[in-house]
Amino acid sequence: MTALRGSCLCGEVRFEIVGPLMRSSHCHCRQCQKAHGAPFRTRARVSFYESTPGTHRGFCKVCGAPVVVKFDEHSRSAQTDPGAVALYGVALATLDDDPGVRPDAHAFIIDKAPWFAVTDDLPQYPARIPGQNAPHNS
Repeated sequence: MTALRGSCLCGEVRFEIVGPLMRSSHCHCRQCQKAHGAPFRTRARVSFYESTPGTHRGFCKVCGAPVVVKFDEHSRSAQTDPGAVALYGVALATLDDDPGVRPDAHAFIIDKAPWFAVTDDLPQYPARIPGQNAPHNS
């Protein structure tokens, strides 16, 4: 499998993802709007083994570009179960290569920026997409 390459705005943070990305979606929650300065954030999920508790939002310390977010509900199970998998979200816009996945829904549409119009036919959920952050067992 070919690695997906990604980087932050200034290029100080560079990364590779080897393995498939899971579900991709647009998140319209206020936290994503504020953190990204945009009406929504588009991300896909990736899995990593969590050996110790870590930082919740990863960003470049030079340009401040957000790169990765860790989902707490999975991190807690990883702390008590050495074989557990923690889920991370990667902003698709940080990828330099085509991720091969496409967004399939809009989450937290209740918080949608009033000046932004959703113009696609993807399903829209008022809050979290059902099963979106459930543990992935495959």
